[in-house]
Amino acid sequence: MIKRVLPAALVLTAVLAPVVPAAAATPLVAAQGTFGFTAPDGQPGELTDPADFTCFTIEITAANNGTDRNAVLYADENCEGESRTLPAGESGSGLTVKSVRFVSCP
Repeated sequence: MIKRVLPAALVLTAVLAPVVPAAAATPLVAAQGTFGFTAPDGQPGELTDPADFTCFTIEITAANNGTDRNAVLYADENCEGESRTLPAGESGSGLTVKSVRFVSCP
């Protein structure tokens, strides 16, 4: 029984092995620049070169989008709920934001 399973496992490994390096070689895309923000307690923070399409759960009351991507600001955690876009190079204040995601500019 083991002799039958082993060749099948080797065949499966040989078939899948060429696929893994191709997937691993896919580069991650990230915004270039710094997204500066102010937390509700007044403390400053920043995200440098944040990854595209990744949800960052951070509370923000003000932001300066110094990246080359649009920042989608969400009212709820996990990039859910109402949203608004803070375009690349722009700032906003008086915000009630609990998460942000960076997307390519059109």
